[in-house]
Amino acid sequence: MEAIMSIVEKSAEQFVQFYYGNFDGQRTTLPNLYRDKSTILWNGNALSGAQKFSELLAVIPQSIHEIDVYNCQPITATVNAQGTCGILINVTGSVKFDDGSAIKSFSEVFMLMPDEEQTNNYFVQSQNFRCSRSEACDAFYGCRRLEDLRRNLTTHPLGVHKVVVDRFLLTAYSVVSPESATVRSRLELALSSNPLQSEATTSTAGVE
Repeated sequence: MEAIMSIVEKSAEQFVQFYYGNFDGQRTTLPNLYRDKSTILWNGNALSGAQKFSELLAVIPQSIHEIDVYNCQPITATVNAQGTCGILINVTGSVKFDDGSAIKSFSEVFMLMPDEEQTNNYFVQSQNFRCSRSEACDAFYGCRRLEDLRRNLTTHPLGVHKVVVDRFLLTAYSVVSPESATVRSRLELALSSNPLQSEATTSTAGVE
């Protein structure tokens, strides 16, 4: 058991340093920690797989994390023939997003599992992030809900026109997150390729 705990503690320390260091610096490296079966719950929003996590990283403003404390424990029921097992990591600290919001407290739980394809490596099987309300959290939550609405409306049997939907969502998103230009630009991009863009854009003028 002591040998397992030694491996768990060292692996957890390396993971926490790597994850938050790269989240604040080089986010493009983080999806490599995930697999198609990985599940992520980010402030109440459920995602799955490395691709979806990559899309999430693309819309979250730049950040600075300060780790207060983390703890880890082995998931002994998952010990494999090599003597490694899953690891449960609980992290608490504060985060400052580059969106004009104040520093927020956060807590995050990771379940790491041994990677069968890469010996001595782990992947994130599940993850649960929760922070106090901030522009970054609200922006992502609002964008997800609006994009779900857009998909439902454009596939409705009544055939709601795409430009009408985009016009509505662009206006709605201005209310959901008026300061988050990064996320809002995803909706504006949908309009930019549409021949009726100028009409839709004009109709939303003055919202900001």
